[in-house]
Amino acid sequence: MIKYVKEERRLSIFTDILIFVLLSLAAFLILSIFKEIMVASSLSSDTYMQVENLSDLTEVENVEYVNKIKEEFFVNIKYGKSQEEIAKTINATVLDDSGIINNNLKSIYSALSKYNKAMFSNFNKEGYKLNIILLDDFNNENLALASRNNLNQFTIYLSNVARIDRALHHEMCHILEYYMADKGVRFNDWEILNPEEFKYVNSVDNISSDFVYYFSKYAEENIDETYFVTKYAKVNAKEDRSEIFSEIMSTTQDLIYIEYKTTIYYKYISIFNTFKLNIPEAKFNNYYNIAF
Repeated sequence: MIKYVKEERRLSIFTDILIFVLLSLAAFLILSIFKEIMVASSLSSDTYMQVENLSDLTEVENVEYVNKIKEEFFVNIKYGKSQEEIAKTINATVLDDSGIINNNLKSIYSALSKYNKAMFSNFNKEGYKLNIILLDDFNNENLALASRNNLNQFTIYLSNVARIDRALHHEMCHILEYYMADKGVRFNDWEILNPEEFKYVNSVDNISSDFVYYFSKYAEENIDETYFVTKYAKVNAKEDRSEIFSEIMSTTQDLIYIEYKTTIYYKYISIFNTFKLNIPEAKFNNYYNIAF
């Protein structure tokens, strides 16, 4: 009897252990499946925006534009009250007017269409993520911003300005430079394209109009003394390049300082040539389609 009892107890312990292992394995599998479902759901919601109020036809069209931009350019666009926390961190206010958002989305789609879609596809394949956040206004002098983080995420913050397309092109120039910097590419010999002894001011305060085209002193009568397209271009080299890039990408008319091949013309050549040589599929549809 004693031996029988001992054998029965050993069988019971073995069974308990087996059941515990099987239950643990089942729980692990269920949690894994649940985790995959949650991740897939998160990715899906991040990829395509949903319409909450089907009665708002403008918002329906806005969502269609957001999804279309995501599908064609791999660019995520966000706006509205969901961006309040982000807006606070950059000293801005959110944009939630459907009509204004609609106009901005149309301008953004048109502006992005000037870039080769294959370039955006290549960014996506390399793990780069591009976001655009629409804002109402900055509580300072900013009109737009571009940033990047350690997760290869590029973000452009655009306020509701009249020329949002120009603002987008300006920040896209910064994004393209961020990408090239990851590859160890820099703009060489840029300083030689500026006036002798010129130094960037590194500030937006009290910038002089010297050498800037959009002032009568440096218009057609003094075209050879034109080096910058705006006063803001004199802040630093990156802003100089972004101002020229955005002018070229957004113009619909002849630019005298390009036609006369001023120093701005050679800066333009340097910018677009460097991008085309170092960024896969970097082709641009702009007014001045110069073959390199």
